[in-house]
Amino acid sequence: MNTDKLRKDLRLIRIAIILISLLEIGFFFILPVYDRALIDRLIINYHLNLAVIAIHGIVAGICIWYNWKKLPLPKKKKKDNTYMILFLGLIGMWLWLPNKRL
Repeated sequence: MNTDKLRKDLRLIRIAIILISLLEIGFFFILPVYDRALIDRLIINYHLNLAVIAIHGIVAGICIWYNWKKLPLPKKKKKDNTYMILFLGLIGMWLWLPNKRL
């Protein structure tokens, strides 16, 4: 596989994981402490919690798809990575992300 393409794809996935991390930290940890009435209105009126969960699922699905289709790993390692992403969520995505230089 072309390593330049692999680097570019992993960079895009890293950016997506950073964005979902900021979104979830802000929505689930910072905003409720800052303004509880605002978070209640956002959840009740706009169902923003469902949107955040859906975006998380999309990013996790992309990570799992990339793990199975693009990374040159043995099948056992791919299964382990899939379970890690599914059961650990955001932390699992950060742990899964290859951090070695290609």
